[in-house]
Amino acid sequence: MVEVQARPEVAVRPGHAARKVPRPASSVSQRSVRDAVRVWSPRPGWFAPLMTVVALYNVAAIPVWAGLPVWSVWLLGALSTFALVWVCRRRYHKAVYGAAHHNTAVGFCLVAGLLGTAWMAFAAEVSPINITALGLLLLFGITLGVLFLLVRHQAPIKRETQRQIVALDQQMKEVETTATEQAQTVEEHRDQMVRADLAGVTVIENIDTAEGFRMTLKDNPNKPIKLSGLQSKIGNLASVLAADLHAQGIELPEHHVQAYPAGPAHLFYVKVRTKDIFLEPLPYQVSTEIPPLREPVKAGKFADQEPVPIPIIGRNGIMCSETGGGKTVFINNLIAGVAERDAVVAWVGGTEKLTPLVLPWLAPWLLGNTDRPLLDYVAGPDAYAVLDMLVAFYKLVSDRTSSLGARSKFRATPEDPAVVMFLEEAPDLLDRHKDKKVMTHKGTKMNASQLLDAIASIDRAAECGFWLLTQQGLIEALGPNGTRIRRNCIVRVAGATQSDYDGSSTLVKCNNVRTTQLKNNELLIQRDINVPVAESWKAFFLDELDLIGPVAEYYTPRKPAFSQQRKNSLGSAYARRWDADRLPELVQAARIDLGVEWPVGSRDGGQESPAPEQPVQPDSGAQTHFQDPAPEEITMMASDAEAKMTEAIAEIAKYGPLGKTMSELLHVVTAADCPEFAAAWMYAVVIGKAAPQASMAEKEAAGQALITELAGAPWQLPTEVRSGAEGWASATLRDRIHRYLDPSVASSSGIPQQRAGEVREPLRTLLARLQDFPGDHFVTTSQAVELLEDSYSANQLMELLRDEFGLPTQRPRGDNDARPRGWFLSNLRDAAEAPV
Repeated sequence: MVEVQARPEVAVRPGHAARKVPRPASSVSQRSVRDAVRVWSPRPGWFAPLMTVVALYNVAAIPVWAGLPVWSVWLLGALSTFALVWVCRRRYHKAVYGAAHHNTAVGFCLVAGLLGTAWMAFAAEVSPINITALGLLLLFGITLGVLFLLVRHQAPIKRETQRQIVALDQQMKEVETTATEQAQTVEEHRDQMVRADLAGVTVIENIDTAEGFRMTLKDNPNKPIKLSGLQSKIGNLASVLAADLHAQGIELPEHHVQAYPAGPAHLFYVKVRTKDIFLEPLPYQVSTEIPPLREPVKAGKFADQEPVPIPIIGRNGIMCSETGGGKTVFINNLIAGVAERDAVVAWVGGTEKLTPLVLPWLAPWLLGNTDRPLLDYVAGPDAYAVLDMLVAFYKLVSDRTSSLGARSKFRATPEDPAVVMFLEEAPDLLDRHKDKKVMTHKGTKMNASQLLDAIASIDRAAECGFWLLTQQGLIEALGPNGTRIRRNCIVRVAGATQSDYDGSSTLVKCNNVRTTQLKNNELLIQRDINVPVAESWKAFFLDELDLIGPVAEYYTPRKPAFSQQRKNSLGSAYARRWDADRLPELVQAARIDLGVEWPVGSRDGGQESPAPEQPVQPDSGAQTHFQDPAPEEITMMASDAEAKMTEAIAEIAKYGPLGKTMSELLHVVTAADCPEFAAAWMYAVVIGKAAPQASMAEKEAAGQALITELAGAPWQLPTEVRSGAEGWASATLRDRIHRYLDPSVASSSGIPQQRAGEVREPLRTLLARLQDFPGDHFVTTSQAVELLEDSYSANQLMELLRDEFGLPTQRPRGDNDARPRGWFLSNLRDAAEAPV
């Protein structure tokens, strides 16, 4: 015995595993045979040749011991060989192991069976214990074992090789099938591409989708058209497809055919929507779980029923559509997306249409169902009140970005939440009230357009953002800084608009955008202005009090609140944001529509604010409203003394200089005791244009002066004659005021739609599309008609510009010039700047 030395102890350092010390080589020899047998685990396949030899020996001995004839051994061997070959054929199938290995295994079994049968017959003849028989059996067993192990060893290798061969063959077949299908698809659509002026562009795939079908197009390799070229021709392709589908009873509108990039630059998708899935409203589902703050809002569904993700934190956006185009439903979805999170709040402002947007969201608070309003800040319709909100917003994003230090972005929390601001009818504030300015925390005087431009440049880092709602796609509608504001509005949404120009100027670089064709509140979204793709979708139906009220009540407990220190930094306008005198329209709507009075003593949404930790900054607007009001504004403010007329007069004041006369007539025709019809001289007496004690001749003269005044612009109001007296029905006066205030009615009644600071159509559109040309540029009548998208004929346009704007047509070089008539751009601009 070799003595094995004891292994030394190994010290292990803390935190380190002990390494295994190898056993000395001499110890291996100390294992007993018993131990070796116990650990030996031979492969079962090794016993097959041995068991076969033993079986052959025993079968060969049966005829000798039993006295059976030798031919019985031949019969048994033949049957065994047949069985062995049958099993082998099933075990080593050609499809799994290949024909070569299959044939090798079968041949081995056949030869082994025949040799085994021959040996058994020989042994039965001479005796199984014959030396020659035993020697042959030993040789047969060794040879059989070697060949058997070789077949078994090669089996997994051959199986893997065959698997690769089958896979490659299948791949080749798929490639061939795909090529054949593509060739068929190309041939089927070749004529369509030629008719659509897309010769050389091939359709390599056409698959059915939930909304219709999607074609994959391959660009012309010799003369590429690129995505922009395809989008410019998509109208042609839509017309061709519509004609082909019409035979199948399918009506295909042009805007149901849209082109998208497919990844590689030479491939495009053309989605064709043959099923109008937007006919029915999409129900809104309340979010029972609080989604992550930065997860995009799911505001609706695409045509393929996939949700529409819209980022709202640190993103700015524009939504453009006409009245009834889905703007309110869309923005309600974004407000709901803000409300379902616990670290972001919504601010809403507007000088027009503010009440219908915000009242349903405030209703649970006003009705006493919640202890605070869902919206964190509401401002309007007074322009300075909205400017105060913008000043607070600018202060918030400035404070956050200046405190970032080494961080790249502020991280919002429930104690210091993100803010998303929505501006309803943004052009009214940014353009029509561009003369109104307020002082910012930096000591500079800014109007709304300048403020929004400053906010847009830094709000992403502050985890804030805003959405502008507008009916116009014109850049100047966003005020003097409109160009820079639009550049920072990454997300764009368009609904049905009054002109295709509004949609195409909103969805930039997206060719063939026809927003005038959108129906059933269908929308288009461009999720990134750097990607020229406008996708069709529809917002979840979320509108009116009965649908919004329960949602607002459900989400209100999640609403976060600023710390008192942050509230103080936002100024007194934020602290007084719920005061009744700042929201007169909402106060009246709460009383009329909800039957409740505005909460009294509430300065922070239903609860008294705690004592400030530091002095509250003064209201910027209170100190810096430095611009004197116009005379008509003074008249309107004087009329506000009568409470019942406050809202109506304020509504008129927003639409421009109407003068004192109609404001006073408005008092008369809305009074409870106003007669159904009154002579003009009677109205003149009531509104003070003639003294009650004046003679009848003086009263009639005042009446005639009133008739002359109301017959001119902007009222163009004719009189009626009843019982020999010339005057107006009270309903007529009320209707004319209503028509002036409602642009949709005015456009169909011939009443001018011009407002303060606004140029009427079509001159506005012409100037917008010619803004980059010099003043001496000459525009022919046919060019002007083309710029206006054929909405006017040449004669209609000439008559309109002559009668309404005093712009007769000219020749470029005088009356004897043979070139077409038109206008110099400088004259068009002068007419736009002329007073109404």
